[in-house]
Amino acid sequence: MAAIGDDRRGKVIFAGGGDNPYNYDGIGYDGVPAKPGGRFFEYDLTTDKWKELGQLAEPSMDHRGLVNDGKNFYIVGGMDANQKAVSRIMSFRMPTK
Repeated sequence: MAAIGDDRRGKVIFAGGGDNPYNYDGIGYDGVPAKPGGRFFEYDLTTDKWKELGQLAEPSMDHRGLVNDGKNFYIVGGMDANQKAVSRIMSFRMPTK
């Protein structure tokens, strides 16, 4: 999962992630491979509420970072559904109200 704080809005943005806890190789502690998720969502620090914001273009997990340029968010690296490291940069935008 990738995450970044948004001080201006008082929220934390989360993207992707796996459905089964694992250490580093994408194989869960229970021996079952994790499947990457495609959702992105936010946590509001003021209201203590979660809100799903949308779907990523491609599910991924085990990211190396999440950055924002004021307009777009960029997920760096990650792992695909076959537990293979990827070297891509994926972008997404917040939905408009």
